[in-house]
Formats: sequence, structure tokens, C-alpha cells
Amino acid sequence: MRVFLRFSVCDAPMGSAIQHAGPRIIRCQAASEVPFASLEIIRNGRVIRRLEPKKCILDLSFADEGSGDSDYYYVRLTRVDGEITWSSPVWVKT
Repeated sequence: MRVFLRFSVCDAPMGSAIQHAGPRIIRCQAASEVPFASLEIIRNGRVIRRLEPKKCILDLSFADEGSGDSDYYYVRLTRVDGEITWSSPVWVKT
């Protein structure tokens, strides 16, 4: 079964490299026929936000201050059946 995933940082879609100073708006939209067990937003290899939604449709948006240096972000989704989906990163240079 397929997973729909849209991930962006400051409206830049996954796979982008951008320059941005200040807070970064992180947005993740996802859908699947199987509920998601967890959603993790990762910055520079570390989980900065983790949810256990147990839902088939997700829409998350929040601001992150960043590390004060160049960062990369991506999302990792795990469904209740154990299947894992992750995005391409968005690279942010300050």
C-alpha cells in the first residue's frame, strides 16, 4: 500500500536547498490506508518532534528555531504494520 507524503521547510519541498534566517516553518502532510504508529521530524540526525498519531491522515505544522548553523530536516513515518517511509531532506543554510 502506498503512502502520500508532502514535507516542506519554509514552503521549500523535500529535496530543496534553501537559505533562511530565523524560525523555520516545518510542515508534514501524510496519508495511508494503514494508520501511522509514529511520525518523527529529524534535524541533523536527531529527532526534534515525535508523535504517535494512530491515524491514517496527518497534517502537522510547527516552527523550529534551528541549531544556529546550517541544518537539514527530514520526516520518518512508521505505520502500525511496521512499514517505514521517509522524505528526502530539506537543507537550510543560515
